Amino acid sequence: MKSKQFFNKITNSNAFWMVLSVLISLVMWIYLESREIKPTEKVFEGIKIEFRGLSDDMYVLEPSPAAIDFTISGPSRLVSQLSAEDLAACVDVSGLSAQSYSRKCSIVLPDTLTEEEKAELHVSFTVNNIFTENNVSFRLSNRKTVQVDVIGTFEGSLSDNCHIGTISFEPKQISLTGPEYYLNNVAYVSLLFGEGEQIDRNFSEAFYKDTVAISSEGTFDISGFQFSMKTRDDEDYNNNSITYSAELALTMPVYRTEKFSIRVDDSGIKYTAGATTENTTCTISPTEIELSGIPSELNDVERILYVTPKIDTRTIVDYDDGEGYFYTKRTLKLSIPEGLSTRGESTDVSLTIHIKDLITRDFNVTQFSVLNPPDGYSTKVLTTSIKVTLRGPAEILNSINPNQIVAEIDLNGKEPGSNPIYTPEIKVDGYDDKVGMIGKTEPVSIVFEAEEEE
Repeated sequence: MKSKQFFNKITNSNAFWMVLSVLISLVMWIYLESREIKPTEKVFEGIKIEFRGLSDDMYVLEPSPAAIDFTISGPSRLVSQLSAEDLAACVDVSGLSAQSYSRKCSIVLPDTLTEEEKAELHVSFTVNNIFTENNVSFRLSNRKTVQVDVIGTFEGSLSDNCHIGTISFEPKQISLTGPEYYLNNVAYVSLLFGEGEQIDRNFSEAFYKDTVAISSEGTFDISGFQFSMKTRDDEDYNNNSITYSAELALTMPVYRTEKFSIRVDDSGIKYTAGATTENTTCTISPTEIELSGIPSELNDVERILYVTPKIDTRTIVDYDDGEGYFYTKRTLKLSIPEGLSTRGESTDVSLTIHIKDLITRDFNVTQFSVLNPPDGYSTKVLTTSIKVTLRGPAEILNSINPNQIVAEIDLNGKEPGSNPIYTPEIKVDGYDDKVGMIGKTEPVSIVFEAEEEE
């Protein structure tokens, strides 16, 4: 009974409850405080590596790894405050030049922590007892701008008699900006165009033209064109670190090919020594040639081309006994109209001349005639005879008397000399237009004698 009264007395006492409250508060304080200072840890994965101290004219290329995993341990009250957004995995590249490096990564804690609190935290590059490498390999490259050629390729179809010329762009080059290490791999840029289009003989324009605006940002219209950067081995090399922007005007010459006939213009042939247009034939090979040009120029040109040989038939002395004609073979150059081309085909034309129904006969010429001697001089021919070969129809040659043949020496404009040598011209009285000498003429010696003044 007394113990119950004593218990009731205590529980009804304000002092009891005050003491009890203090004790409970103390226990709770001790519990909470022990949790705040209790060591704990937190894993952070895939934190992207930042490169600090990088100058504006420098690039970081091919970092490995690009992100890192780590564990932070320390008092629960501090570790629980940390999130991935508050942390930074950093590599200091201040003052480094362009080359390859391997540097350790450091973890930067948030500025919301005091230096004392930061000192209570520990960073470990171990996750679930597995060590993660905190060495970062990377390359630094200078920023550079280069000019490269633009090369176009037509992807459409061409009919058999059409072809294209050199594709050009204006401007001829574009600027590429990016890491020098990557730019060194770019030799030129390629633009493919015209896929699905056809150029045939109905295409009447001299040029296929178009414009295209290209940009690494993809903001310009490049419909109908395929852009790519190329290496020296013509391999594709597309790199997102390289930027460019340009507006290009495309010009592609379009040519058509047509066949032209080749004929002989004999206005340059001097018919002598029995040769006439009736007994002389000229044949050529080839008799046609393909020429290329823009449609408008092709339409304005006659489809016949001429070769004009310059030849004196007296120089044609080779004789074919089997066929019974004199002949010669020459190679002539075909003149191509301005604006047209052969596309590399030879412009050589083989010419063959045949002279038929003629014979030759040798004569010994003893008659000489000197024309137009210099004033104040008389002349004397020292040569007594020369041999000549005449060519002409058989009925005429066989009727010629040697006395009808004269060797003429024209001294017009000649100065007197000591025993000079001259080449005479052979004349056949009454038959100059029917027969004539072929081959070379023997020279004639003449002396000049001053005439005495009266």
